[in-house]
Amino acid sequence: MKRIASLLTLTLLVAVMVRSQAHKVETIPDTNADNEQGYLDLLAKGLGDDPSSRAVLIGYRKSDLPPGTFLRRVHGYDYYLVNMRGIEPNRVEIIEGDVKDKTFTEMWLVPAGTQPPIADSRLNLVPRLPLEFDVAYPDCPSEMTVYLEDLADSLRFYARALLANPNVSARIVAYPGRRVSVRTAMRMATHARAQLIANYHIDRKRIAALASYHRRHCSQLELWLTQAR
Repeated sequence: MKRIASLLTLTLLVAVMVRSQAHKVETIPDTNADNEQGYLDLLAKGLGDDPSSRAVLIGYRKSDLPPGTFLRRVHGYDYYLVNMRGIEPNRVEIIEGDVKDKTFTEMWLVPAGTQPPIADSRLNLVPRLPLEFDVAYPDCPSEMTVYLEDLADSLRFYARALLANPNVSARIVAYPGRRVSVRTAMRMATHARAQLIANYHIDRKRIAALASYHRRHCSQLELWLTQAR
C-alpha cells in the first residue's frame, strides 16, 4: 500500500510539474493558410482552456525566404489570434528566430509564473548586401491568408531594418502588372518612398524609387537593402 501511495504521489507531482512548465503545443510547418489557421485555432483553444496562460510563438525562416516576408508571416499569426480569435494582445508574444534549414514556427503555451521558452537564435537585421528584404503585391491580395499583406506592414518592417542599419540604402523597384501602366507602377514606388520618409523619418537621400518595364502577372514592389550610395 505504501508503494502504491508513493507512486500516486509521484504521478501527481509529475503532473503538477508538467502543468507548471512551458510546453510546445505544435510546430507550424511551411504550409497553406487553411492548415495554418488550424494550428492557430489549436493554440487558441489551449489559451481558452487555461485563461491564466499565454502563448509564445518562435518563428524561424529558411535562408531563401526574405526577412520582411518572414516577419509579415509570423506577426500575421499574432494578428489572427488577437483579431480573429479574440485573444488578449498581452497573452501573445512573438519571438523572431533566425535562419534554419526550413521555415517553421513553434507554438508554446506558458502557464502563469513560469519561464517562457528561448529561441535558438535571434533574427539578424544586419544583412549581407544587396538583399531583397520583401516583395509586396499592391493589386493582388491573396484569397485566403493569415499573413500581413498590406503595403503598410511591408514598409513597417522595411523601415525597421533601415533604422537598424543607418549606413544601408533602400531601393524600391516597381514592376507593373498586366493591366497597370509603367507610370502607375512608378507612382506605387514613389508613394512607398514618401511613406518611408513621412512615417519613419528615413532620409530621402537613402531611398531610390524606380519602375521596370518588365511586366509581371501582378504588380510587384521589390524592397531592397543595398550599399549606401
